[in-house]
Amino acid sequence: MDETSQPLELLLTVARDNGAGTLGAQIEEQLRGAIRDGTVRAGARVPSTRDLARQLGVSRRVVVDAYAQLAAEGYLTMRQGARPHVADGAAALAEPDPDEALPATRPPRFDFRPSVPDVSTFPRAAWLRSLREAVTTMLDTDLAYGDANGVDALRIALAEYLGRVRGVSGGPAPARAYIEELLPDVLEGRIEPGRVFDRTGSLDDVPEGYRAMNERESIKFLIEV
Repeated sequence: MDETSQPLELLLTVARDNGAGTLGAQIEEQLRGAIRDGTVRAGARVPSTRDLARQLGVSRRVVVDAYAQLAAEGYLTMRQGARPHVADGAAALAEPDPDEALPATRPPRFDFRPSVPDVSTFPRAAWLRSLREAVTTMLDTDLAYGDANGVDALRIALAEYLGRVRGVSGGPAPARAYIEELLPDVLEGRIEPGRVFDRTGSLDDVPEGYRAMNERESIKFLIEV
């Protein structure tokens, strides 16, 4: 390689301790760091391999290999007959500052992550209308602490909904208040508590079970293994 003979100085040092790494690796690391932090800017000339080898007191082959590695990584530009210099795009290789705010990115059009609801379809207008109607018609006593089992109107509405779309018979009464008394009768078959699992199948039948529940043909599908 034909290089210009005018020397340039570069603030690099190498250590020959066993734990300091190879001489070439030290040159690569220091020069790479100087380029990344802007000490040596894009387009700046660096010493020729001969000059840097003389400054550091190392073999020229060590510097040639170090420069070749940095050129392969995009930090240096080397051309025959010209002094090597820092590549124009070397600044883009610098690691981002973790303290700097990342630029805002556009959210994905579709979010396929599991367990993440599509909140963009939330019925805001209907929710606000229902909330306004409830607040304007509720009594003062409705704002106080009520039954720990829940508001009667809500419990009745839920019971009616479950009976209509799931076929579950029940009412707003707190079932746990009667479990101890009624559980023996349920277990011995004297009381029919209502259907829970109304269809059974194997693991191979799981897709059909989901389809049946989705189409309201089944309340709950029990997998037998």
